[in-house]
Amino acid sequence: MLAIRNLRLNPLQNEAFWIQINKYSSETQLLKKKESREDGFMEMPDPETIDRDYIGPPDKLSNLRPILRHKPQNETDAQRNLREKRLEVQEWNQKFWAGHNKRFFEEKEEYIQQHKRPGEDTLPADEMSKFYKYFLDKNWKIHVLYNISWYTKNFSLLFSALHVNLETAIRKIKGK
Repeated sequence: MLAIRNLRLNPLQNEAFWIQINKYSSETQLLKKKESREDGFMEMPDPETIDRDYIGPPDKLSNLRPILRHKPQNETDAQRNLREKRLEVQEWNQKFWAGHNKRFFEEKEEYIQQHKRPGEDTLPADEMSKFYKYFLDKNWKIHVLYNISWYTKNFSLLFSALHVNLETAIRKIKGK
């Protein structure tokens, strides 16, 4: 009961909150990253031996976190199908955002070089906002097509996951 009284309502004033935040802070992660592999994992786990999915740090190009999917020992066809679809969607998403972000940074650097004043390295925020608007307008159709594809792929995953869950539930009911 004493611990509950000492717990402050504002999480920013709670010491336990800050300990958890520090555990995952970028400074702590940077120190760990020096020891890690290029793909972000300290040591690449084997999908056959892990008991859950692993999520790595953000990719340098796409800013997406790679997911290493767990492969169950007695994987059914529906589970394998779902896992493979997830991997396909992840690869498609990774490829799209890596290409998109590469184009963004190349065009941004080109814009800065064309519009910067002599003796300055950067542009003011209002000048950069013109670039951001230009880039978004130019890529509007690509973003719309991406969103349509993304939703289509996610609904496909949703139906596959529903199939796996129904299959698992039926197996549990029959097993009892």
